Amino acid sequence: MKYLTLFIVLLNFNHVWASDHIAVEKFNWDGIDVVYLKDERLPTYLVQIFFADGALSDASGKGGETEMMFELLTRGTENLDQKKIADFFEYYGVELGSQVVHEYANFSYSGLVKHISETTKMVCQIFNQANFPKAEVAKYQILATNQWKNLVTNHGALAERVFRQISLAGTPYSSSTDGNSKSILNISTSDLLLKKQYFNKSVKKRIYLTGPEKMLDGLKQIISTDCGWKNTSESISRTSPDDKDSPSVQQPKFVLVPVEKANQAQIKIGRYVRSSEV
Repeated sequence: MKYLTLFIVLLNFNHVWASDHIAVEKFNWDGIDVVYLKDERLPTYLVQIFFADGALSDASGKGGETEMMFELLTRGTENLDQKKIADFFEYYGVELGSQVVHEYANFSYSGLVKHISETTKMVCQIFNQANFPKAEVAKYQILATNQWKNLVTNHGALAERVFRQISLAGTPYSSSTDGNSKSILNISTSDLLLKKQYFNKSVKKRIYLTGPEKMLDGLKQIISTDCGWKNTSESISRTSPDDKDSPSVQQPKFVLVPVEKANQAQIKIGRYVRSSEV
């Protein structure tokens, strides 16, 4: 019990120490809202770019388009192939990541502060020059299709997917952000180029920065010049759907999804909550 008490005290002390060393500031860079969390504890940074639209922007019959675009950004540009891009980020110890949901998308990267200028310029380059080689698109489609074929072996993921399709039928949210085995095959390199242009030029953005104050040196200029990102009054921002997009009210029902040779049962219970109920 003494060890437990000491552990809790140390945690509380660390929390106070951290709060004293972190401050929040807000800027406006060419119309882009920037939220900066000043943290001088480590010589590392984190940049998160929030795009105010997501998978709901996918064209009809091309579900998964937005997620594929973000996934394939680093697969090649006009001047660099996938290996050179990967080698660059590995050399500088940079971690990249993206997340796509229906209403928004997020792209993030992190590394050492002393390399933030070079890294940000490369991020801008892949957003501007990513050309989505046909071979990489085909590889992505094959991998995604194989994963869906093997979905029956992952009962939890299968139940989640079926539950979404049934419970949200008739709404823009019935399909997963990664599309399906049919829609993913309808997406071409030209579709991804148009999608990239849409997110670069039309979608409203917000940037979140975390790290020492030194990370701000020249960053605004790089974002404006190399990325070319600016927000205007015409920038698109996805709004929450109205209740007219809610599924029609139905009596409770049971749906059984049989899976051959299944060794477990997955049970999903839920109800659609309208905006007036939140």
